Amino acid sequence: MIRSELGQPTQELVESGFAALMQNQAQIMGACLQLWSQDLISILSEPSQPPANLAVQTAGLVGLSFEDGCDHFEILPDGRQLFSIPVWCNGKILWILTAISCETKPAPQMAEAAKRTGIIGDASLSYQSARAEVTMIKAQEGLMIKDLALFLGRHMTLAERVQDVDCEIGGLKSEISLLNQISNRLTNPGQARQTIDFIMQQGCAITGSDLAILQLPGSKVPKICRNPAQAINNIQLTRKALRQLAGQLWWQMRNWNTPLIHGSMSEILGTSSPINGAAQVTAGRIHPEVTKAGFFALIRTGPTPYAPQELKLLHTLIEQISLALKNADLHENVSGFLMSTVKALVSAIETKDHYTSGHSSRVNLISMLLGKQLGLDSAELESLKWASILHDVGKIGMPESILHKPSYLDEAEYEIVKQHPGRGYEVLSHIPQLKSASQAVLFHHERIDGGGYPLGISGSAIPLAARIISVADTFDALTSSRPYREAKTEEEAHQEILRVRGAQLDAQVVDTFVSMIPFLKEHRAMLGADEPAA
Repeated sequence: MIRSELGQPTQELVESGFAALMQNQAQIMGACLQLWSQDLISILSEPSQPPANLAVQTAGLVGLSFEDGCDHFEILPDGRQLFSIPVWCNGKILWILTAISCETKPAPQMAEAAKRTGIIGDASLSYQSARAEVTMIKAQEGLMIKDLALFLGRHMTLAERVQDVDCEIGGLKSEISLLNQISNRLTNPGQARQTIDFIMQQGCAITGSDLAILQLPGSKVPKICRNPAQAINNIQLTRKALRQLAGQLWWQMRNWNTPLIHGSMSEILGTSSPINGAAQVTAGRIHPEVTKAGFFALIRTGPTPYAPQELKLLHTLIEQISLALKNADLHENVSGFLMSTVKALVSAIETKDHYTSGHSSRVNLISMLLGKQLGLDSAELESLKWASILHDVGKIGMPESILHKPSYLDEAEYEIVKQHPGRGYEVLSHIPQLKSASQAVLFHHERIDGGGYPLGISGSAIPLAARIISVADTFDALTSSRPYREAKTEEEAHQEILRVRGAQLDAQVVDTFVSMIPFLKEHRAMLGADEPAA
């Protein structure tokens, strides 16, 4: 039944039932029906093998129908009738439907048809009557073929609409999934940079773009992301050239009448485009109402413009970037307020004991350097920052007689000192932003061998942040003077730390600290900084 070089259309017509309808229609008409593609390949035929001698004539008429978009009728030399009718779909010709009568009616034999008309007389009149019958048959069969082509065109138009709806639903599902992923990342304002990087990567991947460029308000250097899914990027530009491209887009942005533009790179930048060949760009302002508010752009090579769904996605991604920036600003304001409060607390502690002045800031600095060397992520580093600067906050209520005692503490006094990690935990655990940090404050005097306080836990049960602070705290304590002893030299402190490696202090953290010693010696002035490390 089916002879086709276009498998997908044929399968679709079979599954939709049109092939069966075409088969029935061909039997009723006593004709051969064929459906043709624009490159004159028969997609569907009933019966499956039409008369071979008509192939050339049929193909020629089909080609003519594609050219002028009109219905055609022709009586072939052997008397066969051939119809050719375009199948229209969404205002364009999709296919051509042809019908060829199976029975021949040569002109000399048309007198037989006159008998059916009831006309008896001269031959010329009988011939004219036969021609009239042929004309009537032509009209009837032509209407049947037109109805069939109209039905097929409507079916395919509806199928395209369904496909568009399916595509739109698929796009909406992908967009919702992406928004959920972004939303989960936005819950951690401290990871705004990573969230924005993720948005840029997804924008490239989903739209098949080669590049994403983000020019943030107030920033002179744009963020540039290449498509992570492409092993070889089609836009081979240097970093400098990409920055110049971003500058060109930003300059053009000031003249935009709308907050979102799209089109070919040559149309937007003219002859100054640094990209050779066809390239498409779509871009939008971070804040639509502000012309100098920065922008987000997607760029891809090729002549295919960005589809409406992709433009909608760009708008959505810009909204998410704007939200991430707002969250980051809010987080910075809250962090600034929190840091001011922390500095006040630390200052209150250290003014009670001039021997420990600057101790918290130095422990914070060394801890952050260790944390970065050990590969902590941004959330862990954020928690380590607060824990290291506040590790001694529990000493705020400790008697000055103990803090200033010129000799070693007795057992009772030492028990009082051992309470400060727990007190620090109680102070911090009620603050949501510092809940994670409070754990490290509680355990920063635990020992790897289990001989520490307040709980006597050991090994990996001690949070990594607490183990890091313990090394930093030990080094600064050893190299600082106390009422009961003089400060050790840095070399003596290093040796002491190595001596307790694996017993009091975590071996991996100690090894990382030792690897940092040359850096610390070279930047000795850093250890005198009063500001907490970022």
